[in-house]
Amino acid sequence: MSEPVRYILMHEPPARLYARPSDGTIFWYQWHRYAGRNEFQDPRIAPGKFVSPILFVDGHAAVHDFSRALRLDPYYPYEPTKDWVWYEPMR
Repeated sequence: MSEPVRYILMHEPPARLYARPSDGTIFWYQWHRYAGRNEFQDPRIAPGKFVSPILFVDGHAAVHDFSRALRLDPYYPYEPTKDWVWYEPMR
């Protein structure tokens, strides 16, 4: 592991996919309710930010904005940024 300060150990998801019990409609639930509505059908057009607290491998914690990641690929929002990375690929 080259940069423990960037590797995520634990986090709370900034959004969660669920089916509404009343009619089965699929929604994304904005976990930390940044602003405005907290559920929507497409995170790519959601008005608020997707923020989440994170614990890093080196022991520090931070809150980061996952908006770009969720809007690019809501089903696989794991692209690295300058602030964090999910895993190091095998070599």
